[in-house]
Amino acid sequence: MRLLFRLVRQQFLGATALFLVVGGFAMAKTGDPLRLGLVNNANAPTTIVQSKAGPALALRAKPGQPALKVNTTKAIQHLNASLLRGKKPGDFAAAGSSYTKAEADLKFPRIVLNTNFFGETPADTSEVTVPNLSTLQLPCTGTLTLTVALEESADDTTDVFLYVGGVRRGQARSGPDGGTIYFAMATPPVGPLDVSIRLKSTDTVAGSVAGNLVGVLYPWC
Repeated sequence: MRLLFRLVRQQFLGATALFLVVGGFAMAKTGDPLRLGLVNNANAPTTIVQSKAGPALALRAKPGQPALKVNTTKAIQHLNASLLRGKKPGDFAAAGSSYTKAEADLKFPRIVLNTNFFGETPADTSEVTVPNLSTLQLPCTGTLTLTVALEESADDTTDVFLYVGGVRRGQARSGPDGGTIYFAMATPPVGPLDVSIRLKSTDTVAGSVAGNLVGVLYPWC
């Protein structure tokens, strides 16, 4: 009976020790070597010193997985990163690079003219100017683009001309498919610029044309 009790007690103690070593209670403590796959507890910071060239620590994760995880939002001193959510530093504006509206108008493309128009031609082939076009003011030099978009019309006998600075710069004809005139010029003079649209009938029947005129300035300021 005593022999049986002694064997049972020895087996119990052995199983308990094996559980403590292999089970979830096994962990490294201060002064122990780092144990992979286990919780490592320490009452002081762990420092890795590299005595040779190269990084002191290399963390390699599976593709698509983070190489490092922390449990607080506290900033980590001297921790640098080359990407922020996949964006490089050059993708962000530097501090102090904001602009006022006036400054932005001198740096970035802006619409300097956007007006609708309507004109009628007499029952002859004389050339008439579309009335009430907005005045074009240029704040600085640059590249100016002008686009005339004609509305669809049953009248296909009216020619439409774009004049800039008193010079004819483009032509289109009205019709069921509409029409477009595009013109670009470099370094127009600063200040008001004479832009007009003129109409001319190709027969002796009165006609009309409607459309839109847009001017975009790409400044060189």
